Amino acid sequence: MTCIDKEGIEKVPRCWIPRLLTFEEALQLEDLNQVKDDLLFAQHCFKRLSGREYGVVYAGGFSRLHKNDTDFVDWCLLVSGAIYYRRCFATGVRAPIKKGELADALSGDALTTHDYPAQGC
Repeated sequence: MTCIDKEGIEKVPRCWIPRLLTFEEALQLEDLNQVKDDLLFAQHCFKRLSGREYGVVYAGGFSRLHKNDTDFVDWCLLVSGAIYYRRCFATGVRAPIKKGELADALSGDALTTHDYPAQGC
């Protein structure tokens, strides 16, 4: 895209004016992009915790957590990762990943782990 200045010289604009893309395919693509970002964030959180020899300290023992910054940060990573992971499957503002789509991609053990919070509730 080019513009013509007052002297009639063609110039390329320095910036583009953003446009809101509201057609269905653009909205679906944005939903998928947000789900991807949430899954990548959750993966990053869980990878940071995977090397911990004794797991993560439960925040119910908050008096212990504030004495050890590593335990506090580990707890925050666990909770943040879990929230971002579950957002991908919740209904609401964007289109969630459906269980049938997930079942095709995961093994039995991984699917059981995914369903763990719902089993005891």
